[in-house]
Amino acid sequence: MSLLFVRIIVSSLTRLFTLFTTIEREFGIASLEKGEREILDLIVASEEAGKEISSESIVFLGVASRATIYRRVSSLRNLGFVDIDDTSGRSILKTGGRFKAFAKSFNIAAGIGNEGS
Repeated sequence: MSLLFVRIIVSSLTRLFTLFTTIEREFGIASLEKGEREILDLIVASEEAGKEISSESIVFLGVASRATIYRRVSSLRNLGFVDIDDTSGRSILKTGGRFKAFAKSFNIAAGIGNEGS
């Protein structure tokens, strides 16, 4: 590879990284605590797999203590990243409107498109 080609790639990747981190900051993802991000990641992964996840199942995974998980879920809910569906008698965690808006912006920036609109 030529040096010019490498510089172009590095420059493009730097701009892309800057764009993605800017989107994370704008939606508040960047300010989440590590544990909150872990829980949000678990919820997103379960939704992508077509499965349901509850706070209790996260407790069972041993990610953190019960009190810590409930505090983090409450924080994520207050920020709009997580919704709780308790119509089935279980408290199923789902991504909230704020997270969905973030994901849509992130996907558009990545060139994935704007599915779901």
